[in-house]
Amino acid sequence: MELKFDIDQDEMPIFLAETDEHLQVLDEGLIRLEQEGDDVELVQALFRAAHTLKGSSGMIGHKRMVNVTHALENALDGVRKQQVVITTPFVDLCLQAVDALRLLRNEVIHRKESAVEVEELTGRFAEMVSGSVVAAVNETAKTPVQETKIIEAKESLINAANDNAGYYQIKAAISKQSIASAARVFQIVMALQDLGEITQTTPSLEEIETAKPIFEYFACLKTEAPLSEVQKTLSIISEVDSISVESLVGNVQYGERDNGIKPADEPIGQVAELKSIEKVQDTQKAITVEPKATSEKMIRTSVERLDNLMNLVGELITDRNRLYQVRTQFQNTLRSDQRVDRLSETVTHIGRITDQLQKEVMSIRMLPVANTFHKFPRMVRDLANKLNKKVDLVIEGEDTELDRSVIEEITDPLIHLIRNSLDHGIEMPEERLQAGKPEKARILLAAYQEQGRIILTVEDDGKGIDVERVKASAIKKGFLNEADAAVMSEEEAVNLIFASGLSTAKIVSDISGRGVGLDIVRNNIQHLNGTISVETWIGKGSRFQVALPLTLAIVPTLLVRVGPCIFAIPLITVEETLRITDRDKQTVNNCPVIVLREHVLPLLNLSEIFKIKSDIMEGSPQHVVVVAVGKQKMGVVVDVLLGQEEVVVKSLGALIGEVFGISSAAILGDGQVILILDVQDLFKRASLIHDRKNDKN
Repeated sequence: MELKFDIDQDEMPIFLAETDEHLQVLDEGLIRLEQEGDDVELVQALFRAAHTLKGSSGMIGHKRMVNVTHALENALDGVRKQQVVITTPFVDLCLQAVDALRLLRNEVIHRKESAVEVEELTGRFAEMVSGSVVAAVNETAKTPVQETKIIEAKESLINAANDNAGYYQIKAAISKQSIASAARVFQIVMALQDLGEITQTTPSLEEIETAKPIFEYFACLKTEAPLSEVQKTLSIISEVDSISVESLVGNVQYGERDNGIKPADEPIGQVAELKSIEKVQDTQKAITVEPKATSEKMIRTSVERLDNLMNLVGELITDRNRLYQVRTQFQNTLRSDQRVDRLSETVTHIGRITDQLQKEVMSIRMLPVANTFHKFPRMVRDLANKLNKKVDLVIEGEDTELDRSVIEEITDPLIHLIRNSLDHGIEMPEERLQAGKPEKARILLAAYQEQGRIILTVEDDGKGIDVERVKASAIKKGFLNEADAAVMSEEEAVNLIFASGLSTAKIVSDISGRGVGLDIVRNNIQHLNGTISVETWIGKGSRFQVALPLTLAIVPTLLVRVGPCIFAIPLITVEETLRITDRDKQTVNNCPVIVLREHVLPLLNLSEIFKIKSDIMEGSPQHVVVVAVGKQKMGVVVDVLLGQEEVVVKSLGALIGEVFGISSAAILGDGQVILILDVQDLFKRASLIHDRKNDKN
């Protein structure tokens, strides 16, 4: 049976986006709650997120979602009132509720009921909360002391109302024609909560949550907002026949009304009234109203529009580069012509405006990596519990911004790196204690920008990578023989962990053992024109560093020429450029190398790789571009260095497919198509050439 909800297609994206935001707040906050304990502000934020979710799900008539959020809200309210103790089972249950809410959220999309057992989940909440709640006060008649406290509380409220003009009486009549009157009341409640604190309400929130028809609503509001703002906020709610807002300033008998509607607390009894007023007093003493942040004017737009805008900016950059070329040609041929000077000024201005436009569009597409990083505390907690390990995840640099297209691609590599640290790097608690380490391990997830690229780090304080064990596994899998393993450097051996099918795990599990995790990491990062490097220290831990371009759409490159062909080398991989002669060249294992600052640098000639006839005469000086992938370096021999230029990346398309050594293409200002080199592939090619020459020997 198809589920029906009171929501339009236009409202759907907003509902889903807001729901995801609140679920993320709950996910992150519950992990922090378990680690940090009873933090008042944190508990309040979690309670607000659950309460808002309940309100928005009630507005669209999603009763199953309302029931789960209500149970979660009650549990968090118990923590807030110090009636429920924060324990691991309690957090586990709350996280299960968050997972269930994600499935219930999807019901709104697919209109099909999920497998979530709402009654079973809410029953577990009721059992846990009732087992933790402090015994409630029995409903008894007011004692003289209670009477005195109530009178004092009322007088306090009257004085507060007279002093601050901050108490209002709201009465609303919902349209009899409304098909979701309870949802409209929820809208009123949420609007009032945004303005301040609801001190009394009829019907009660529990009655509203049942989604039964409600056509009259009454509330008392405590707020710093003026009367006009309260009226304006409530006036935009639809399907409401009338809403009256009256100030309670000067009302001697606060809480006594002749409107025919009883306050929410009156039917419960005198003790409930006392508790209600005491709660208001405590709230006045304990809670300070936070000033509202200045609201920014924002609009929602589709990702496709941003992509289209970026494509147009890319075309504009291509035309700008062409204008620069035309200007240079005119300046060289018509130096004394004033029209050329005016043209040059105009071209310079257009170039400056284009640069500013590119910067603005790029900033619109930039998102903080926090959007990705905040997914991992929950994953680390669940996986650590599964492995019976104790781990703290430390996040740094979460405000670092990265292009949306790159952020979407880095999630999988980071998941694999963190899982690898948890499973392979971190020891069991007893092993750590024996090694003199803290029982709880530490994984660092960090991000920062450096020279036009972003550096992501995953570091642990575990046992490090056992190089000999990696070599043994590689020999067993047939990746290398014992002779090669004996002469292999530690750095080369560590890089074997990225080989497909290689694993040092003794047992294949659902977490590791198949040897595909780090292989996927390397391939995905190379696909992004990024690099990955590894550092490890036996007994102390390991560090994986990923370097990525800030964006994939427009790439800074170094243009080089080999014969008649122009190639672009991504600047993120370029270390420096050199000019060498034949005297500088040496041979190691029949492969050309040079010595650069006491380090041997292998050379790769692009004219040989791509079978292009070089323009450089034999014996003439040659240009070398030093490129790096991780800690590996290599010199690429080219004919001419043409200079740096930002190019718009164009896919080779399905018709051409993948080409070894080429990652993509670009169009220069004069319309010439150039190829962007895949530096990782060039390293592979250099390795193959080296192996073939060794085999011949």
